[in-house]
Order: sequence, then structure tokens, then C-alpha cells
Amino acid sequence: MGLPHNVVLGLIRAPGEELPRQGSMIRKQPGYNYEDPQTSLLYLSSAHYPITITANRTGELWVVINDVDDARWDNGGMFFMRIIKRGWLAAHHVHS
Repeated sequence: MGLPHNVVLGLIRAPGEELPRQGSMIRKQPGYNYEDPQTSLLYLSSAHYPITITANRTGELWVVINDVDDARWDNGGMFFMRIIKRGWLAAHHVHS
């Protein structure tokens, strides 16, 4: 909810978290509301590519087309994604 139909979205699932929620036509309930500040969806669609997005947490990246789960079967086609993992090491100072 809050994003156009059929855009590509991502979600970072941290270790131990439940599986991502599902939207349903039957229950008329969205999986997520993008306008909710608690939502951590990544908007991966753009009019121009490449795009760069920085995730604010670590974990598994789940990618999906914005649609209810009951109707995903008709989203034929493909898209390509390249993911580059970047990280940094914090400097630790040892005092004796």
C-alpha cells in the first residue's frame, strides 16, 4: 500500500525475524504500508538505471513485485539485479 502496482521492492530480513508479511486480495489486506514509518521496504524501481540504494540493516534481501500474493502468478517476465555488498571494519583501540 502506498506504492504503484508492479514496482520492484526489497526488504531486509534480519536473522531470527519472522518471514515477510503477505498481502491478500481475499482478506483485502496489504502486506505493508510504505507510508508507515515502521516499514523498511526498499523501493528498487526507477525510470533510470543503475540506481544505488543503501540498506540500513543487515540480513537476507527479499525482492518481490508489488502485488498481492494471490495474484503474483500473472507477473510473467524477468528483471536483472546486481547486488554489491560493501562494508567497513570499525577500528578497535586496545589500551593496556
